[in-house]
Amino acid sequence: MIFDNLLALIEKLSVIIVVAYLATRTRFFIDAIERRYYFKNRLFLIIVFGLFSIYGSLTDIKIGEAIVNVRDLGPIVAGLAGGPIVGLFTGLIGGAHRCFFMPGFTRVACGLSTVLAGVIAGFYAKHKGLRRVEIWEGLLLVLFIELVHDGMVLLIAKPFSAALTAAKMVTIPMIGANLVGMAIFIFIVHNLRRERETERERDRYYKELAENERMKRELEIAHELQMSMVSKHFPAFPDRDDFDIYATMKPAKEVGGDLYDFFPIDKNRICFVIGDVAGKGVPAALMMAITKTLIKFVAKNDLPPEQILSIVNEELSRENSSCMFVTAFCGILDTRTGMLVYSNGGHNNPYIIRKNGAIETLDSENRLALGVIEGFIYIDLTTALGEGDSIFLYTDGVTEAINKNNIFFTEQRLEDALKTHFNNSIKDIVCAIVSEVDHFSEGIEQTDDITVLGLKFMKKQV
Repeated sequence: MIFDNLLALIEKLSVIIVVAYLATRTRFFIDAIERRYYFKNRLFLIIVFGLFSIYGSLTDIKIGEAIVNVRDLGPIVAGLAGGPIVGLFTGLIGGAHRCFFMPGFTRVACGLSTVLAGVIAGFYAKHKGLRRVEIWEGLLLVLFIELVHDGMVLLIAKPFSAALTAAKMVTIPMIGANLVGMAIFIFIVHNLRRERETERERDRYYKELAENERMKRELEIAHELQMSMVSKHFPAFPDRDDFDIYATMKPAKEVGGDLYDFFPIDKNRICFVIGDVAGKGVPAALMMAITKTLIKFVAKNDLPPEQILSIVNEELSRENSSCMFVTAFCGILDTRTGMLVYSNGGHNNPYIIRKNGAIETLDSENRLALGVIEGFIYIDLTTALGEGDSIFLYTDGVTEAINKNNIFFTEQRLEDALKTHFNNSIKDIVCAIVSEVDHFSEGIEQTDDITVLGLKFMKKQV
């Protein structure tokens, strides 16, 4: 008999569960379990689960003078979702219907118990929150509430003997049906929570993906802008036969901190510069752009390299809160005589490639990098290039390139490569060196910008 009653209750409970599932998909319910309360979603919970409670009474099973049902489930769920006030008013709807519209000597006790069910669940939710109620907690809560329900019946319903008989007959089916209903409902809520978390993860993933795509595009634009700042059209001076110049730059990332530039001071002198900003990425690229612009602006005032570097250093050092600095080598070649005036701001010493294949490290006062100390004075040095001689400048991305065995390319390998290719055009020399570095580091991600500039003095200008 008890088993048949339990099956009948569960069968009728299934209708409530289907409707409950649909209710949990609404924005009102989702906001409530995430503790975003407002008048409309509280009213929604009271009305919907109040009707659930009435339906639970209408689909009851009568056992003697007692009524078995799942009426308490509506107020319990409403209380867990909306708190004590929502549980109270939901319980009042279900309890009033039981008390005033349904016969039976237990109607007052059952009506009060339904109100109490919503209040107890509401206070528990205020402490815990429905999203964090595990199935076992919900089952214990239902068990406690239904035992309270039975206690109210025994205390209030008369005669006591009839109340005791009814309690014996309906307690197990009612507890069982409400336990099943609560377990299913909490499972629905947990599934909803997982869906919401998955949606948030998905939205976060797509947002990050869109942000990465935006950043990638911005870096591509920054790369294009940076590369447009350096000369890439060669021969750079097709109408000149007294010298030839070639340069290339390979940033380790989309944008880098290396720089090179060359431009005529007048018809007899050409200024060239190479530099390496400490750091990589966008900050280094910004520092590179500033440095390159300053050098060209200052050099156009017909100043020697030492003054160019001193003035640029002064500007970069002023209010340098980021503590960034740049090494730079600046030279001015007089094509009438082959005389080279240069100044070094902490950069790698260039090489002189003599016409006969001799490789010489250019003597220089390897001074302080630009942007470190205000007021630092740089000095000029001079050397002479003969017809057919070249000067080769590079950044440390060349000599510090590593291979799979963590071995550096080194200055020695660079000098050996220059000896091998000395008799080539300046373009071929530069390209050959970059190719050898790439081959040396094959299979290893480039970690530093690689920049090379070469200038070959062809003949004295008449």
